[in-house]
Amino acid sequence: METSPSAGLLTKRFIAGQTLEAGLEVCRRLNEEQILVTLDHLGENVTSEEEARLSANAYLAPLREIHQRGLRGSLSLKLTQIGLDLSEDLCRENIERIVSE
Repeated sequence: METSPSAGLLTKRFIAGQTLEAGLEVCRRLNEEQILVTLDHLGENVTSEEEARLSANAYLAPLREIHQRGLRGSLSLKLTQIGLDLSEDLCRENIERIVSE
């Protein structure tokens, strides 16, 4: 479904790009129009601690780039993506790592 041309037409309005760089460029253009942005790392309900940590790591680069580029925006964190269904402690550890970045 991800590579389907039909899906691309339907999701284009909501998904700024398939890569971080593409998404950040859309964020920059939207900021120029005085529109705030939110970046989202797709996926939820991980099934292992490793997946949860990898998902948490995936938020670090966008967070750095938002700051370095001076973009007016935020990240949308999904607690189930960073381990809440597995362990509250794991989720808290991942949140703390992200927000301390």
